[in-house]
Amino acid sequence: MLLLFRCYSISSIYTTINAIIGFANIISAANAAINISSNIANLILTTNHIYIGGVYIITGLIGGAIGFGLPIILRLELALPRFIVCSSLQYNPNVSFHGIFMISSMIMPILIGGFGNILLPLMLCSSDMIFPRLNALSL
Repeated sequence: MLLLFRCYSISSIYTTINAIIGFANIISAANAAINISSNIANLILTTNHIYIGGVYIITGLIGGAIGFGLPIILRLELALPRFIVCSSLQYNPNVSFHGIFMISSMIMPILIGGFGNILLPLMLCSSDMIFPRLNALSL
């Protein structure tokens, strides 16, 4: 009869409770993030440098996801010739377009736009950019 009941130590119960509370905190943080991002107009029209940097980073990640598909097409063309309609005249421009697109649509927005808007005012100990509306317009 005693084998039916499993003894739990206080530390394992404490760890389980902390895990449940931590999971609840993660869920509440996710709900708060959904509520913040639900109002897209405020994100686009904001003059807060941190939000503008976040929008730059999101834009760069979307550009990176699109740019990630280009080498997949190129590798499929090398693995299976004429599997995807891409002639030999289109292969080299696709390689060049992939490089230019990744630099201009992913690397530049994330490094210069995103991290520049987030970190530069913090490193200069300023509350915001000098011309916040111009900074928002540049997006």
